[in-house]
Amino acid sequence: MDIQAYPFDLVRRVELLNYGVLFAFVARRKYCAVLMLVAAACYHIVSLLKGDEIGARYFPFYAALLPFALGAVIYFLTSRSYQVGPKVALLLCAPAAANCVMAGVLGGVQNSISFNVLFYLNLVFQGIAVAGLATLRPQPSGKIDSLLGDLSYPIFLCHWLVGYIIALVLFPGEWRGIGLMLATIVCSTGVAYVICLAQDALLEPLRSRIRGNAAVSNRQSDSAQFGQIDRAAGWHTRRRFAE
Repeated sequence: MDIQAYPFDLVRRVELLNYGVLFAFVARRKYCAVLMLVAAACYHIVSLLKGDEIGARYFPFYAALLPFALGAVIYFLTSRSYQVGPKVALLLCAPAAANCVMAGVLGGVQNSISFNVLFYLNLVFQGIAVAGLATLRPQPSGKIDSLLGDLSYPIFLCHWLVGYIIALVLFPGEWRGIGLMLATIVCSTGVAYVICLAQDALLEPLRSRIRGNAAVSNRQSDSAQFGQIDRAAGWHTRRRFAE
């Protein structure tokens, strides 16, 4: 994968803007998610028909609305009453893994028919994988599962910058390759682990305190509400006896 093809501010722009769109509209109702999915798909179809390069369907935040809206639709359509086992969930993830390997074998980002096919097949297969994992029967999670979950998003946020620095320092003039990929995976995982430690030390106490205060406030509000109900009930009881 060509590390130069993925600018660092892409994460900031695409992630934050699309999370804002999800919060404001897409994730509010199922029909909102479906409408956005249709609109985003129409943009990609028009871009393909016009012959735009892959960057026009990847870098802008409105182009990334397609997978975000797809995720929202999957959220609304997956039923908690229907659950699958781990083997079925892994089987549903297999096409996405195979497609990623195929894309890696064919090379990095390029404006070709084969890559475009794999690009959109990836969205379909990833959607199937997410749906399978969303309906996965609850499993007892160990420390490894918890750690992988904690590391996943920090790795996503920092892997490009870490890879860019490694390419400059250890692989001068080389912007793709197995060695660079493995070094980036190891180092970005280490950076993500440090981020998780900092979060546990600095942010978790603050979050726990805020949640604790909110819980106390809710209990006090409930107690006051029930107290008003009790006083009202007592007033009505005394009035009936007085009559």
